[in-house]
Amino acid sequence: MTATSKKQYFDSKELAERLDVSVDWIKYNRRKCKNSIPYRKFGNFIRYEKNEVLEWFGRKDLDLEFYSTRSVAKKFGISTDWLNHNRLSNHPIPYRRMGKLVRYNKTELNHWFNKQNH
Repeated sequence: MTATSKKQYFDSKELAERLDVSVDWIKYNRRKCKNSIPYRKFGNFIRYEKNEVLEWFGRKDLDLEFYSTRSVAKKFGISTDWLNHNRLSNHPIPYRRMGKLVRYNKTELNHWFNKQNH
């Protein structure tokens, strides 16, 4: 097995950090949602495989690093109101819905901001 084909697994806490959600949200999604985040059981342990989670989002070419609206606003020095209004515009910053939550992907954010500055 080569280094590039090695699968990367996360526990609930690590995945929650990468998706900028609570561990409780991860557990709730796994147990209660119809379209739950894909997971694997290894004995008593629950693990999430990176590529399966990205496929769940519909994009395998992204980093598995997401930010909340509040985190994006702080990181880029913009208001949460601007981000909320931006989602309704003709050229919104790409975002993902996770139930009621809105999350922005690191790769898509950087690409969108770089495109706006050129």
